Amino acid sequence: MLTPEGARATPLRLSTQVDAAFLEDARQELETVLRARLAALHARRALALRPRWMRHGTSFAKWPILRVVGSRAWAIGLSLLSLAGLYLAVGAPADESFLASRQADVAFFTTGLLVAWFPHRRWAAWVDRYTARRPRSRIVAPVARMQVRTLLRHAQQAAPFEAEYLVDGSRAVYARMAGERRTVVWERALAGWRHTGEHFTLLFKTEAAGAPSVLILHAPCPAFEAHLEAVGIQACAPPSDL
Repeated sequence: MLTPEGARATPLRLSTQVDAAFLEDARQELETVLRARLAALHARRALALRPRWMRHGTSFAKWPILRVVGSRAWAIGLSLLSLAGLYLAVGAPADESFLASRQADVAFFTTGLLVAWFPHRRWAAWVDRYTARRPRSRIVAPVARMQVRTLLRHAQQAAPFEAEYLVDGSRAVYARMAGERRTVVWERALAGWRHTGEHFTLLFKTEAAGAPSVLILHAPCPAFEAHLEAVGIQACAPPSDL
C-alpha cells in the first residue's frame, strides 16, 4: 500500500508484509533476473574479446572475393605449404629410402592438398554456428545464487515482518515493523537504474551492472515505479539489449 505523506504528493509510504512465502517467491524471481543480467554481461564481454573474424563468421567481409578467401584461408595456407614442400622435394636428390624419395613427397603433397580443400565447407559452417551462438558461462548461475543469498539473508532471518519504506524525493528510509517494534535498517539516497519485479525493485549503479546496489522488497505498486521515474531513476533495458 502506497499513500501520500502529509499534504505533499511527493513523499510516499510503501509497506508490505514479508513472510517466508513472500521471500521464497522473491528468491526465485531474483535468481531469474540476476542470472539473465549476468549471462548478458558475460556474453557482451566474451564477444568483445573475440577476434573480428570470429565475431562475424565467414561473411565478415564486404566484398564476395574476400568472403571466399576468408572461408578458405586455412586451406589456402596449407596448400601453399604443400606446394613449398613439393618445390623443395623436386630439388632434393633421390634417396633409396621411400620417406626421402620424390614419390613420398608427391604422396604427402597430394594428401595435404586433399585434406586442405575438401573439409573447408564444413569448417566454414562450424565458424558460422560458433559465432551465432551467444557465449555461455557455467559460473553465472552460482554467482546469481550467491548474490540472492546475500541480498535476502537479513530479511530471511527477521521474517515475518512489515517492510516499510518512507520515500521523500530521492531519499528513502527502510524500517522493519515486528509487532510494536520498529527497527530502521537503512537511510540512503536512491539513484541509478531500476528493475521492477513482482516482489521487489532493484537499483543498479549503471544500466549494465551485474550486481544491484539496493533491494527494495514490496508488492507490485505502479505509483512507486512512477515516483522513481519522476526523480530520474530510469528503467533498465532488458538483459538481451544490455
